[in-house]
Amino acid sequence: MGERLTVVDTGMPHNTGKIVDYVKCLGKDPADIDLVILTHWHIDHSGSAAELKETTSARVAIHRDDAPYLSGKRKFETSTLFTSLSLRLLAKLTGFRHVVPDVLLKGGDKLDIPGGLEVLHVPGHTPGSICLYQPRRLLFSGDVLRGGQEEGL
Repeated sequence: MGERLTVVDTGMPHNTGKIVDYVKCLGKDPADIDLVILTHWHIDHSGSAAELKETTSARVAIHRDDAPYLSGKRKFETSTLFTSLSLRLLAKLTGFRHVVPDVLLKGGDKLDIPGGLEVLHVPGHTPGSICLYQPRRLLFSGDVLRGGQEEGL
């Protein structure tokens, strides 16, 4: 096994092939993908997590407040019935598959990955939305500026 790789968000369902191809273009082995970190549970960020986990044996990490949605233990809830039904329909049409996360994150966690990242809990878009912060001026932000169940940043 070579250098451990981390993927932040997987995009929509059926993106695994694109992710694997990109990793190969970098001259890396997709089997070295060790961790998939999801900034929140929405399908456009977590859609390929189950398939990528199966393909690479990577661990899936998400904030503990979003874990029930990702695993299917809790139904998609939003502030409007229309949005809730739209999310459920989108999941069905795209073949979204739930996945049980291997790692439950919380604000303040320090991730043991090269360069180190700190988990910032930024609820609003979803209850468990996170940013990943690295003090040398790096921030992975997901959809924190976009509305949701509660007001975002």
